Amino acid sequence: MIFEETTVTLVPGGLPHHWAAMEDFSSDLTAPPRHDRLAALHAKTGRLHVVVSYTVFRPMADRDAFHENARANDVTVEFDDAIRDTVVAHETAFLRPVRVPEMSPMFDFG
Repeated sequence: MIFEETTVTLVPGGLPHHWAAMEDFSSDLTAPPRHDRLAALHAKTGRLHVVVSYTVFRPMADRDAFHENARANDVTVEFDDAIRDTVVAHETAFLRPVRVPEMSPMFDFG
């Protein structure tokens, strides 16, 4: 399994604009529904002006195909254009869940 963490850093005050764009484009951005998106969240304390999402892919080829399709998707391009002025950085990292069942109960390591 590939666990991808995506972090979008926004200008101060950019978060409402980002969520409004998500509402405007949401149904088309997520069609067909993404069943492997674990979470997309932001914080009101700590790291501010950041939207973090976690997605699971099996295998890496699925992740590569997803991102290739997203780059070719007109709605994704329109969404990126809509938030472009508020985005400071966009980063991706690969994560590995802890292989202790009590600490990673969502995942079967059997």
